[in-house]
Amino acid sequence: MSCLGEIGQNTKYCWLVLHGSDMVCEQMLHKFDEFDSNEHFIVAPEALNRSYRQMFKGEPLASWMTSRDRLYEIEDYSNYLEEVVHDLKTKMPFGSKLIVLGFSQGGMTMFRWLHAKDPFIDFYIAYACWIPDDIDLRHNNCLQNTPGVYTYGTEDRFLTRDRVEILKQRNKDQQLDLAILSYHGEHKVDRAQLKTIFERYIKAL
Repeated sequence: MSCLGEIGQNTKYCWLVLHGSDMVCEQMLHKFDEFDSNEHFIVAPEALNRSYRQMFKGEPLASWMTSRDRLYEIEDYSNYLEEVVHDLKTKMPFGSKLIVLGFSQGGMTMFRWLHAKDPFIDFYIAYACWIPDDIDLRHNNCLQNTPGVYTYGTEDRFLTRDRVEILKQRNKDQQLDLAILSYHGEHKVDRAQLKTIFERYIKAL
């Protein structure tokens, strides 16, 4: 796990950001280097599964889950994220907001964790991810009562027009009421889009 900034009495926004498959947590932090570190504290947990980029050598990378023992892995990372958030909340100053962002596989991880643990958060961002289709999100207090945004780049190779339409229907069927925002970009977290979402949706919380 890595952090950006220092949490203190001036902290207004605490971010929990979940990376995608075959990434490391630090790759998420630099997306926030243009945010005011006096007001924003960023926490980036790292997924529990690791492998090398090239067989048995190269940079170690992390993923949240695989098809092997997937239910146990979902339970493990849900418990892990719950512990991270519990610790973070003990340090957050009164009135600060907790925002959760999940990118790609981290987005599905976010949905499964929020579904399993039903924590209190102030806002969430589903970023270029799939909305899980094997769990019912309609009766989850967190997901039904917390504002959120789904955002993706129009050049994302994983999100074809047909898949985006399916996601829009899932958003409706699951009664999530996510604002869906597209922008010109690829399958990666875009700094400018993060700032847009913050200014438009989060700053006024």
